[in-house]
Amino acid sequence: MNALTIYKYVLPIIGKNTVSMPRGAQIISSGVQGTAICLWAICDPTAPKEEHTFNIVPTGGILPPIEKFIGTVQTEGGGPFPY
Repeated sequence: MNALTIYKYVLPIIGKNTVSMPRGAQIISSGVQGTAICLWAICDPTAPKEEHTFNIVPTGGILPPIEKFIGTVQTEGGGPFPY
């Protein structure tokens, strides 16, 4: 096994986001950094990349079918979003 690394992935929009991550990436946290919603994951940087889809749904928004809930992110004062 190769050395593992923590990577940050920025999800810049509400709705559907597709992110290329190393296979087997384990998401450990979600939150806001600046005005961006981010995910942090433990990754093997040498693993082949694969596409992952994440949906950001605002409070009161319609929830699409999901496989796994990652977490709740709260923006200060509503952040850059009109919700």
